[in-house]
Amino acid sequence: MVNYCYKTKNGYPLNEECHKENDHRYINSYDFIDNMCNYLHDDQIIVTDMGTALLSGHYSMKLTKNQTMFTSLGLGEMGYGLPGAIGASFAEPNKQVLCLHCDGGMMMNLQELQTIIHHNLPIKIIIFENDGYLMIKHTQKLLFNGSYNCVNNKTGVSLPDFIKIGQAFGFETYGLDGHSRHLLPSVLKKFFGNNNPAICVVRMNPEQNFVPKVKGVPQDDGEIVPASLEEMSPLLPYEDIENSMISGVSEKSKNIKR
Repeated sequence: MVNYCYKTKNGYPLNEECHKENDHRYINSYDFIDNMCNYLHDDQIIVTDMGTALLSGHYSMKLTKNQTMFTSLGLGEMGYGLPGAIGASFAEPNKQVLCLHCDGGMMMNLQELQTIIHHNLPIKIIIFENDGYLMIKHTQKLLFNGSYNCVNNKTGVSLPDFIKIGQAFGFETYGLDGHSRHLLPSVLKKFFGNNNPAICVVRMNPEQNFVPKVKGVPQDDGEIVPASLEEMSPLLPYEDIENSMISGVSEKSKNIKR
């Protein structure tokens, strides 16, 4: 079994070329978190919101023995990140808390920034800025041929400048995009280097893919088939699934059009 795990790990590495950003204007969230792990405290507490924070966070985070990471186990409710981080900080006042958030979810509990400042909590907030609701964009691409509605600035959802918002509340503020990617090491070193409340805004591609991801698979007749857990998109060749599944291949996998 151990050999099977090593074989699978080597055959399917976590961070690949698909997790790099080709557009020089942006930073890929998977790649950012992979690099960010090098600057975390040994006893860091990490709390995620939904969307990019959840998917990229739980995928790319490399936790060490004394680090703790958690998120909501409910219905994927946007806005959980800030109050979750505040609760963690009150529970562990001597540890630094990192909150991974997104621009859309930040608007759900924006007032809690003042709670952090009022109590001078050692909370660091990463805001992935992707012009709205990226997960809903992907859903509308899949189900409605990319006909967007209420997901970004062009379709009725506009968001503020979070660096200015952070400054107004009294946070230390930082910003990173593709043009300033070379500053990532120095910015993260400063960001995590003290326990002052701080916000770092990371500008990512507004259309960045989540890879891998369990999602419905469109068929020739227009039906969208819900995939089983091992069938994450982009789909692997059937032979790979057949050779990897110890418990056997599910009927869903046998019938999916690849």
